[in-house]
Amino acid sequence: MMPAQQSDCRPRGTDFPDDFPQRLERLREASGLTWRRLARELGVGVRSLYRWRTGTRPDAAHMLAIVEFATERELLDCLLTGTNEGEADERQARLFGEDVWAGLCGGGEASDGSQDIRRAA
Repeated sequence: MMPAQQSDCRPRGTDFPDDFPQRLERLREASGLTWRRLARELGVGVRSLYRWRTGTRPDAAHMLAIVEFATERELLDCLLTGTNEGEADERQARLFGEDVWAGLCGGGEASDGSQDIRRAA
């Protein structure tokens, strides 16, 4: 009988950023909200935000809420590593696939042929 192998099922290349508290601070500042108001917008308690600001990682559902909040307010760049907008676009293109990302960014048609839908300013 062969010994059982331990499996590491964590995805590669998706390490949680060490500077997430700073990114969260940038998001809050760019949104113009207080910590209390940001917590309310994210649907979490102020204590959760405090924990995230001191190094605790948000779970997947909360991370999704943070990303959705940032995306709706066009502040996603606050959460991305690069300070250069081109770097952010390149990184997102790698995550989504260049054709899909181009469609999301207003590059005309998405890969499925549907028209790009832009939010009215």
